[in-house]
Order: sequence, then structure tokens, then C-alpha cells
Amino acid sequence: MQLRKLISPFLLVAAGLALAACAALPAAPTAISPTAEPTVASSVAPTPVVATSGIPNTPITVQLILSKLPRLNEPAEVTLVVNAADDAPGTTAEIILPAGAAATTGDLTWTGDIAGGGQHTMHATIVFQQEGNFTVEGKALRPAGNGDVWGDLAAIYLNVTAEAGQLGFSNEPSAPHSGGQAETPPAVAP
Repeated sequence: MQLRKLISPFLLVAAGLALAACAALPAAPTAISPTAEPTVASSVAPTPVVATSGIPNTPITVQLILSKLPRLNEPAEVTLVVNAADDAPGTTAEIILPAGAAATTGDLTWTGDIAGGGQHTMHATIVFQQEGNFTVEGKALRPAGNGDVWGDLAAIYLNVTAEAGQLGFSNEPSAPHSGGQAETPPAVAP
């Protein structure tokens, strides 16, 4: 009986709070105004394709960014960002393009020093001159002494055709070029 006395006031308070919350909600519109303006297409640039690699405690990490998924012969900007947690003298950075792709502007290699907590950014405009599956890579290495190096590598895998570019490899053979991907062996007839 005492439990019922405790629960009843609690339920009344909870029900009152729920009703108050519902009353505070705006009413749903009942009709769409005939004078509403049409939506204008956004002028925001397409979201870049990003491949990131690196472990937070690695002294040097890279981020590889592709501005868009390009079609055949359509330019796209590739950016490599190299971050150094510690001083990184003698760092080498490279954007590695597959056969079938070429840089039209920018630099694909760089060597220099990066201060601890700093970064170096490289840009190049690239064009895929063949259809197929491709891997674009970005890497950075810095000497660590005794012949050792610290480094990182990031990769973007994409399929390029005349109609579209897409993230990831396609299983459909679009051209004889494999872009570094192993050829699929022919099926054996039963």
C-alpha cells in the first residue's frame, strides 16, 4: 500500500512533465505555401576523397586527399600532408601515381626538414589517361639513424571510366590496364 502511495505522485509528475514538453513543441505545418521559393543548387565544392594512414604515436604521418573522383581525362587535385610529431630533418615525401595517370602541374616529390609539431603540404593536378582500377599513394620517410627510417603511407583506390570515377576497385574489366592490381586468373571450366 505504501508503495502505491509513492508511485502515484511520481506518475502524476512524470505525466505532467510529458504533457508540458509536448505543448512546447511547434505545431506541424498543415500546408506548403504556394509562394515558397525553389531550392537553389548548393555552390559547395564536392567533398574530397580522403585516405588517412598513420598511428597517433608514429613520429611522422601522412594524409592523402583527392579533390574528386575523376573521370577519364578529367583533372583532379591530389594533396599530400606530412605531419611530424618530432623534428624530422631530411624528410622525403612523394605522391606516387600509377601507370595510366600523369601530373599536369605541381610537384610529386619533396625533400626537406619539418620542425616538431609542423607539417609540409604538396599539391599536384593529375589526369587519368586510361580507364581501369588505380592506386594513388602518398608516402613520407625520415632517417632515424643506423639505417632505420620512420615513415607512413596512405593510399586511395579508385576506378576510372569515361562515364565516372568511383572509390574502390571495380570487378568489371574496363580496360586492359590493371593499375597495379593483380590480374584475376581465368575461371576453370568444370
